Amino acid sequence: MEATGRQTWRVAAEVVASTVLAAGVLLALWVGFYDLTLPDESADAAQPVATTDGEAGAPLDIAGRQLKVVIGRGIVRDDSLLINGYEFYAIDHNAVAIRRGSLQAARFPYLEYAIDGTNPGLSVNFSWRSTSDPRRVYSQALNARAGSPAVLQLQGLEGWQGTIIEVGIHVVAHDPRQSALIEHLRFAPADWRLALASQLTAWTAFRGWNQRSINFLLGKNAENGLSPLPVIAAWAALSALVFCWVGWLRGRQRPAGYAVIALLAWMAMDLLWQFELNAQVRDSRFRFADKSMQERHEADLDAWVYRYVMRLKSEFLPAEPARVIVIHDARKHHYDRLKAQYYLLPHNVYNFDSGLENGAYLPGDYILVMRGASNPVLDSGSQQLVWDDGLRVSVRVLDSEVRGALYQVLEAPARAAAL
Repeated sequence: MEATGRQTWRVAAEVVASTVLAAGVLLALWVGFYDLTLPDESADAAQPVATTDGEAGAPLDIAGRQLKVVIGRGIVRDDSLLINGYEFYAIDHNAVAIRRGSLQAARFPYLEYAIDGTNPGLSVNFSWRSTSDPRRVYSQALNARAGSPAVLQLQGLEGWQGTIIEVGIHVVAHDPRQSALIEHLRFAPADWRLALASQLTAWTAFRGWNQRSINFLLGKNAENGLSPLPVIAAWAALSALVFCWVGWLRGRQRPAGYAVIALLAWMAMDLLWQFELNAQVRDSRFRFADKSMQERHEADLDAWVYRYVMRLKSEFLPAEPARVIVIHDARKHHYDRLKAQYYLLPHNVYNFDSGLENGAYLPGDYILVMRGASNPVLDSGSQQLVWDDGLRVSVRVLDSEVRGALYQVLEAPARAAAL
């Protein structure tokens, strides 16, 4: 019995030593090859521009108080900016704080930030504009509830190129009573420590959830950086090789050790996934606990669909079931259009493609064109909806806003759509 116990401890010690050594080797290899991933600054050097990003090789620090609130409201607290007011647009409450001034993207491949948005349901995004397309705003989700300064790898993100002329923070809140404290933004030059920190931030950050989150672990920002799965798999494989080498030196292999290594790798992935699920639970509890069904709908991800459809039902649609054709930019199933159909019940809802396939619209039918749909379009001169295939239907505009438009058919079309 005592010999068995000593053998078990020996196997455990060899497994621990193998996994630690494998992690050290992987880290050493990663640091050794890190220079190959550094950004190319030659393009910026060839075209010098007036910049406000300080001396070469030095980080650029922006305190929260240096940001200007252009949407919503904020107050300065010491060196920080507290976002405490929002403007409602379409589906959410928004606040934007920016700083204008030029910096060279290639010089700053990393962003270290300290933002406290401790309320669940709050999303924080880093945004920027560049000289290549000043009218386009690029955006990237941040970890709003990082316990300490977090790091985002900017290198490789779409739009982080050339001369950046504006940076900012975009806060989105489902509840306007929520607040976010922006302490500082620090744009930093290449450093392997920041690269490692950016990976750890991406693997542990909670950036909100969607309808697929229960089955997916993102683990990285917008496909920028390494996914944890191949890293953990490489760590497990190298650990097994080291353990095999130790067994070869001792002249005896211990199969149980390989099973333990595989279990450790699986548990590492599962812990990351569980961390994500726990954050989703906290977010869900904040959104839905102790609320009525109506309040839960208004706090959900599709709150804008619920509010919109409920307004249409109360102001324009009849109490008795009527035929409603829902048109969305997605031709097949889509979450927003399916929820619109659900909230429209008990009306008789047709919810496929860009409307009735044969164009058999009848007087009195209702056509709901949701936001973003480009087929059909309204010909305001003739007051007709016009489809890409040439079908024209005379309608009356009942309601039109940023979330969509509701029409009522006045008369059946003269011909059916081409099939």
